[in-house]
Amino acid sequence: VFSVHVAPAGSLVRRLQDGLTSLTGSTIPIFHGLPYAPLLPKRSPIVTVVGEPIEVPLKPDCTAEDVDRIHAVYVNALVRLF
Repeated sequence: VFSVHVAPAGSLVRRLQDGLTSLTGSTIPIFHGLPYAPLLPKRSPIVTVVGEPIEVPLKPDCTAEDVDRIHAVYVNALVRLF
């Protein structure tokens, strides 16, 4: 989403970063996003996965009972997650 600039050791930028880090106790990264708007993130897909995967068999002739069974597995997984 953002590109981070890594300053080479011994450079002026690196010395400034190290000095600010010693003053604040936290690192201060140099980053940029879009070329025409550096503070806006670049467009890139972000995939978020939470919890354990559930097994869903591929069945072309799925019945309502199959859907209910998989739904129950899904709801139980959500309950365990939260």
